[in-house]
Amino acid sequence: MLRWILLLQEFDFKVIDTRGAKNYAADHLSGLENPYENVFDPKEIKEAFPLETLSKITHNDPRQEAIDILKACHNGPTGGHYGSSYTAKKVFDSGFYWPSIYKDAFELVK
Repeated sequence: MLRWILLLQEFDFKVIDTRGAKNYAADHLSGLENPYENVFDPKEIKEAFPLETLSKITHNDPRQEAIDILKACHNGPTGGHYGSSYTAKKVFDSGFYWPSIYKDAFELVK
């Protein structure tokens, strides 16, 4: 705050208060239309939720998913074919974790 005060002291200016009725610039700015207002049509919230979507079963193999993540971090565009420790670090940095990550990375890299 002190820097702003020191900076503004270098200038010679006069502050003029303009009454609301004579301040045409503020009046025009307040009357501008907001282009982002009411972009979407309001929709009603459906109280009924179809139960068939809740009972869908997916058959994902977590072991295969872990290997796919390791391969993406090791062989991907930012991979570089580094060692197992660095590959595991890249998996951590990507936001993934599982208990056997170091063993899996070692098995993939060897």
